[in-house]
Amino acid sequence: DLVLHLGHERVVCIEAKLESGIGAYRVRNGQAAGGFCMTQTELQEFILQDLLGYAADFVIISKHLKEAPKAPWRRYTWHEVFEAMLIEPGESRVVTEFRRSRFIQPA
Repeated sequence: DLVLHLGHERVVCIEAKLESGIGAYRVRNGQAAGGFCMTQTELQEFILQDLLGYAADFVIISKHLKEAPKAPWRRYTWHEVFEAMLIEPGESRVVTEFRRSRFIQPA
């Protein structure tokens, strides 16, 4: 996991999955009925947006998009990420910046 603080109360949360799937957290309230269960990505959304109040962009990188959560998560495969990082010899700075901006939405 990686959280990039962009300033001005904005963050980008990047969840990188290689072999494992998205985890889940279960909390029981002792002997009494209650507690909660939420996925790892739901917990990240709650902490960053609701608890800390950030304007957050969420990105997940996984082998297969079908395993990735839906909105607000933007989903990419590892192939797409590595392909976007390739810079051709003689490529203009504008093209390079465009490749980088695919993963961080403007404010």
